[in-house]
Amino acid sequence: MKPWRLVKIVALLGGLLLTAALVARLGPHTISAELADAGPRSLWLLAAYAAGTTLGALPWHVLLPDAVRPSVTASILSRFAASAANSVLPFAVTGEPVRLLWLRPEARAIGFAAIIVDRLAYAVASALFLFAGAIAAVRLAVLPADYAIAAAAVGVALFAGAGLVIWFAVRHRISVRIERLLGRLRKRAVPEAGFGDAIDRALADLVRHRRRLVIAVGISLLARIVLGLEVYAGFRVVGVTLSVDEALAFAAVPVFLSVAGAVVPNQLGIQEGSQAVIASALGIPAASAVAVVLLQRIRQVVTALFALVVVATVRRGQRPIEIASR
Repeated sequence: MKPWRLVKIVALLGGLLLTAALVARLGPHTISAELADAGPRSLWLLAAYAAGTTLGALPWHVLLPDAVRPSVTASILSRFAASAANSVLPFAVTGEPVRLLWLRPEARAIGFAAIIVDRLAYAVASALFLFAGAIAAVRLAVLPADYAIAAAAVGVALFAGAGLVIWFAVRHRISVRIERLLGRLRKRAVPEAGFGDAIDRALADLVRHRRRLVIAVGISLLARIVLGLEVYAGFRVVGVTLSVDEALAFAAVPVFLSVAGAVVPNQLGIQEGSQAVIASALGIPAASAVAVVLLQRIRQVVTALFALVVVATVRRGQRPIEIASR
């Protein structure tokens, strides 16, 4: 077994054990009662997620040149598919290439470049969201100072990392270098004008469109805020009404863990534990916080199944790839 797969399996098993231990400590009956009380109202979580994910599909759509841009519907379906893949794979971007299924083969280098810029725009938006979470933690006062410091530090890292990636990609033709490295590892010759070269040229072109970059960051920030409403909705359906600062503090946790706990698929276990700790500090039952995370897990299963059906349909060649009308 490859070392990376072993790490992934160990991280997944560790997350499952941590979740089970947390549920056992808080009381399975207490948490199951919270879930039962939520009932059909838990569909509000799905609504918030669907709205945020739909908005999150638009930056990639905007960044793509008109000649290769799929329809808005196709872009939205591709975002749901990629998000579902990201939720079950380690690191927050490993499922993104699935979006290329909605592009013709000759347009996939441009599509990959647009994915890179799209994810960097989302990283900047997430950094801004983490800064808001850090400010909320300071305003709440009851949360440890380490919470605000950690959130702000990851926000700075995301912001700086996005800038560095763009700089390296455009100035140092990083895609070509990666392609050559992979070619050497696989003992294959890499053509001078290969897929990596096409990505680098597309990246340089995308970065020149400053207006599109600003729009992409703006829409990504709006999507990040709407996705954060899923946490607020989750607490409402279990009978807890959060203030704006409390909602920001809770909603910043998954964003923080997507970076700090990237090796664990979907941050299983550590997200439940982190939310329980924050809830206890705020005087909210820890069981309610864990129930909210579990409701999100259930929603993830539903959206993942939907995404699997969508991807299977695309792979069969029934591709909703019609170019958007001009």
